Amino acid sequence: AVGAILFICLSAHLPVARTCIQIIACRGDAAESLSSLGGIWDCQGAGIKVLAVLLLLLFALPFPCLCVYQICRNRPRGSLLDANITYDADGEEVAFDSKRYNERIEADPDQVVNPWRSLYKGFERKWAWYKVLQMLIKVVLAFIAIVIPNLTVQSIACSAVLFVFLCTSCVATPFIESKNDRMDSMGRFSALLSCICALILSLANSDGSDVLGQIIGVILLVVTTVSTCLQIYFVFTSLEPLRRCRDGRLGLLTFKDTTLNSEGLPHQIMPGLDVGKEIKHRIWHRFWDGVLLTMCGDDIAARNIELKEETQNHGLAKIKIHWDGESIPEVRDMRMHARQHLEGVDLFCDGGWAKLWIDDYPFQMFVVPDNGGDVKPIIDIAQTQQFVDEQHSAWVTAGREVRRRLRAMSMSGARFERPFSQTETETFADGEETHTDDEGNTETKTLYSTVSFDVYYTECSVAVSTQDASKLMAAGFNVSVNYGDGCGDAYLPRTGGTQHVTNRGCSMPVGHLGIADNYQPTAESDEMFETSRHVWEPSLPSVEAGFDAYRQNLIGERAAANNILSSGFWYFVYNNPLLSRHHLQEYLCSKEKNEVLATLMDKQQDGLDFLYKRLTFCYRHAAWGTWWCFWDEVWSHNQYMGKISALGEELNPDLASSIAYKPMPRGELEAWLDERSLRGSEGRCCCSKWWLGNKALDALYAKMNVEP
Repeated sequence: AVGAILFICLSAHLPVARTCIQIIACRGDAAESLSSLGGIWDCQGAGIKVLAVLLLLLFALPFPCLCVYQICRNRPRGSLLDANITYDADGEEVAFDSKRYNERIEADPDQVVNPWRSLYKGFERKWAWYKVLQMLIKVVLAFIAIVIPNLTVQSIACSAVLFVFLCTSCVATPFIESKNDRMDSMGRFSALLSCICALILSLANSDGSDVLGQIIGVILLVVTTVSTCLQIYFVFTSLEPLRRCRDGRLGLLTFKDTTLNSEGLPHQIMPGLDVGKEIKHRIWHRFWDGVLLTMCGDDIAARNIELKEETQNHGLAKIKIHWDGESIPEVRDMRMHARQHLEGVDLFCDGGWAKLWIDDYPFQMFVVPDNGGDVKPIIDIAQTQQFVDEQHSAWVTAGREVRRRLRAMSMSGARFERPFSQTETETFADGEETHTDDEGNTETKTLYSTVSFDVYYTECSVAVSTQDASKLMAAGFNVSVNYGDGCGDAYLPRTGGTQHVTNRGCSMPVGHLGIADNYQPTAESDEMFETSRHVWEPSLPSVEAGFDAYRQNLIGERAAANNILSSGFWYFVYNNPLLSRHHLQEYLCSKEKNEVLATLMDKQQDGLDFLYKRLTFCYRHAAWGTWWCFWDEVWSHNQYMGKISALGEELNPDLASSIAYKPMPRGELEAWLDERSLRGSEGRCCCSKWWLGNKALDALYAKMNVEP
């Protein structure tokens, strides 16, 4: 629903803004059409202008502001601790640049379902609000065209705005894809040229001669045609089927760096290739992704994706801290104690009360202050222990007990006696006044008096609210003491009577109960709790049971996820291609509950044999690993080409006959390529084929020679 409303608002924004400006200025088609209706629709009248102003103030102007706010609120960010960094698939820290930003927009499940994504999708991170800028520029141009009657001045103003916008677009290159930047700039240039031509025509002011107009018309036609053709070309060449058809005809091989997630020609990708990581991604990861996806079911594959996302969200360093801590019994017990007894509300940290939520993997605690302050992460083992110890101090325990009793009173809703009085002010009817005009007509009106009087209250109830009532165990602790039995007598000065008031209500702060701001017990609060024991004591076990159920439910959910695929699988298996076969079997049999994984070593011996043979080959010498990665990329990324697929038995690294397992000197390789017509000239002339030419082979052997 939000997405549909956003689409409608984006479509309606310019027409509504333009119509409102026309009505206010009494110019343009909309103003003339409405004026022809007469009556309240006449633009010379105040009524329709007031409506236009309201539409501007309530929609046309606030809508771009709302869009900017939602962009800032919903666009992807880096890590929790630093918005300018994130982590790659291996958990290594990398800059949160436009490429990583765009990857998050395209692949993050939360982003995919976000209805506001359309506002910033396709734009670089620093230009996420570019679509809003486009909206505002269109409104400014409409304003100039409507308000300024002189064609020359109008053309100059529009040309100036479009020139500034064109320069901004060319310098900023706000789109992720360069073709979109080029298409955008061409559109801006065409619009600017149209305004300049209109300016020339207005300045020329020819007397009935259409020669200049015809020349300018031809120029505009040519520019518009060329611009349209180029935009069509960019659109069609970006389509995957057409791009593949073009690359296949040219023999244009594409390589991919799986670490940097970048694509390019072989000689562009090979120099920067991290061979060790590529082997892990192309052999080890590929094997386990296939096993989890094809043999273990969708739930395990989804769980593996979840573990990958945790890696990219938190990084390898935090995951290592997690498992280092789990190897120490005292730390493991301390973490479980926090999950079983502390997670939830009524925790104390940094001088204030807060809510605590815990990520069990990698183990992190997040403190959410009740006062709405910044969330504080607790990651370090020593800090975690210090926080846990603080929660068991006598001071915090006493304050927590006060808060729990207040929660029990709120759950009960029962009233108890806590009488008090206060002076309040109210307005009452206080007599009548009769007035007779010159014609003898009599008019009677009621008179009112605003008076202060004492109101006496006896019984109250307690209500506790949070920052978000829709969430279980939300942060925030707002206590109100509510009365509804107030009574008193108000003296009416005009009539001398008394107005008796009953069932008057009021709400008092928590201090009314004698409770300090830090929720430490006082003599007055102890007396209050004693007199209201019948209210909070029966409900207190239910409050505590609710907290326990909340924690046990979270523990159960996390245990269920680990039964599908353990949290340790990514760290100990998936990210460890050097794991020996013996230790792999030991881990799978002892840690994994899934039957396919637990029995994998027995049922998939042939597949594991080939897996470890490939790893042994690649790790025997770094140059061999480089050789294997090169041919794996030739096959895996380009097998859609007819010539490549026809040589599958010799190129596919999944087969033992592949050239990927047959390193050879450059001379022999060139002869091998010539025999199979894969030796290319890399586009030195328009009719030549790229395939594998000198640049690609130079990059391959240079990489093999520099690897130790």
